[in-house]
Amino acid sequence: MFQLFKKNAAPPSEWVRRWSPDGLVIARGAGHGGGVHLRDPMVGGFLTQLADDGLAVEVEDGFLLGWDALYAAITDAAYASLPEVLSTPPFTKARPIGLLPVSLTPT
Repeated sequence: MFQLFKKNAAPPSEWVRRWSPDGLVIARGAGHGGGVHLRDPMVGGFLTQLADDGLAVEVEDGFLLGWDALYAAITDAAYASLPEVLSTPPFTKARPIGLLPVSLTPT
C-alpha cells in the first residue's frame, strides 16, 4: 500500500574528489574514475563559498581548487573543517633527514 510516513534514505553524495597537477578537482557524478566520493552534506555549500571567495574556479562539471588556494583555505579559520569535508589526508609533522653527507654538486 502507501508508504506515506516512510523516510527515504538520503541519496549518496554526488561529489567526487580527485587530485590533478593543477590542484583538487571536485566534480559531480560518478563518471569520474579514480575519485573519492565525498559523503559530507556540506560539500556543495563549501564549494559555493570557496568560489565566492575567489579560491575555487568553476569548471565544466564541478570546481577546481588550485594548490595555492587549497593551502590558503586550509589555513583560514573560516574553513577549519574543510579537510574533513573534502576527505583530504591528514598533515604530518614528519620531515626528511639526510643521514649521509651527500653533496648536491658534482665532484
